[in-house]
Amino acid sequence: MGHHNRHFGGDAYANSGVWGPPTSAANFCEEDYIVTRYIAEFVNSLSNLAYIYMALRLSKIPGLKSAWRGLDSMSTALFLVGVTSMFYHATLLQYAQFSDDLSMLLIAACILRRLCVYQQTVQVARFITATIASIAVAASVIYVRSGDILLHMLAFSALVHLIWPRTLFLIYSHRRHPDERSRMRKSHLGKGDDPRLDGTAPGLKLIYDNAPDSVPVAEEGLLLP
Repeated sequence: MGHHNRHFGGDAYANSGVWGPPTSAANFCEEDYIVTRYIAEFVNSLSNLAYIYMALRLSKIPGLKSAWRGLDSMSTALFLVGVTSMFYHATLLQYAQFSDDLSMLLIAACILRRLCVYQQTVQVARFITATIASIAVAASVIYVRSGDILLHMLAFSALVHLIWPRTLFLIYSHRRHPDERSRMRKSHLGKGDDPRLDGTAPGLKLIYDNAPDSVPVAEEGLLLP
């Protein structure tokens, strides 16, 4: 059952937090301010550190401990998900909930964009980027103006259900002939165990490794080239 169907209000310490009484439309089952008066939902808040860590981790060049390539669109969106979700669960304020929900739409749009612009021309990539950005912005505005969390869930679900078919298509369209896989392993000494060499690695990793050469314009910015 979605969190919009259950509102766990009336906790014993709900009004004792430094942020004031909870005003968010959604309230999860964790008891409010049970650990500290500075964090409304302690576990839900701290668990978002994983998103922040992974966003920063993915921004480093593999194999080089100190190499930093900066935040791309997806790692930036993931970082924002961690920060805004932590802010929301720590305060349980309505505007914090909006920031959390909008960051979810942002990261879904960024992932969908990366998948759709893969191996497209610059012109097509720009059109796809503009289309996805327009849809995400429109959905965000409608949701914030209405305050109806069901609209947010509908928009987010729609983006997710566009992501997985494209991911599967790219994974299966990049399968290589066994003879070609064998040649690639032999030509990359010391890399024979790298799953990316046989073209069957997870789609997002495969796309991430190849996207810069295929669509250089799509690597800059959050949603716009």
